[in-house]
This record gives sequence, C-alpha cells and structure tokens, in this order.
Amino acid sequence: MESRIGKKFSRLNEKGQSALITYITAGDPTLKDTVKLVT
Repeated sequence: MESRIGKKFSRLNEKGQSALITYITAGDPTLKDTVKLVT
C-alpha cells in the first residue's frame, strides 16, 4: 500500500512538479519556541 505522501509525490511528479517536506525538532531551541512554530 502506498502512503499518502507517496501518492502526493507521484501525482506531483506526473505534473512535472515537486514538493518539500520540512521537519521541526521538538524542543530546539526551546519547547516554547517549538509551540510557537507549530501553532
């Protein structure tokens, strides 16, 4: 079974487009800053 992300990348690839997945490390630099970034 293909994941949602895999399906999305496949559809974008068919259109000649791309995507970027970003990650946030929890607690870096502080937990308060992490909360600000994700809310």
